[in-house]
Amino acid sequence: MVKRNDSLTCTSGITRGEPDAARVARPVRPYTCLPGSIKGLFYHLHFIMDLYWRKIVDCEIYENESSENLAAVLKRATFNEGSLAPAVLHSDNGSPMKGTTLAALCYLLGIAASYSRPRTSNDNAHMELMFRTVKYCTSYPCDGIASLEAARTWLGELVRFYNDQHHHSSLNFVTPHQKHNGEDLEILAKRAKVCEGAKAVNSRRWIRGTLRSWDPVASASLVTTNANTKGKAITG
Repeated sequence: MVKRNDSLTCTSGITRGEPDAARVARPVRPYTCLPGSIKGLFYHLHFIMDLYWRKIVDCEIYENESSENLAAVLKRATFNEGSLAPAVLHSDNGSPMKGTTLAALCYLLGIAASYSRPRTSNDNAHMELMFRTVKYCTSYPCDGIASLEAARTWLGELVRFYNDQHHHSSLNFVTPHQKHNGEDLEILAKRAKVCEGAKAVNSRRWIRGTLRSWDPVASASLVTTNANTKGKAITG
């Protein structure tokens, strides 16, 4: 579980057991495929997301997937956050994440590596859900995109939407940008006040008599902690 202002102590090396949710700061999945204009041509999306803020810290599109490309995205993401490297970088088990170039950069920046277990889809569920949001957005180029430059332009617009306009359910319906800047405290307090006022005027609107919680999200967990679902793969 990641909490704001926590000092995240990490172990180095590869995590083979269930990822330690107390140590993960930024999950990453290096690619999902964006269709090109020709059948069989794909562009590879590389994303790095901060788990606590649900913010896409940096991303890029390449014509191929490699450890070098992902290392470049990680380096730029670190600079974007004021040269503050994440304590842990969590990813799946693909070869780009285990490549020498990325491993050397993580060692240089003092970042501990964490990997999903084989055939365990919910070890990196946040990135999978983010990609679902990407592929269900109205601007997704289902018929293919003309060029690499056009793909990068599309990606920039998508990231601005996701960070600045997308009201994230896991953040109690504030945007990642609002969470990152601490604006969620005031926004959620105002929402709670509005709901309390509405209930005072007409309490019959609330059949169970209780208001939904508008408390700010104080922590985020990489893997599910529900005893009934822990360790089970996410399907669908």
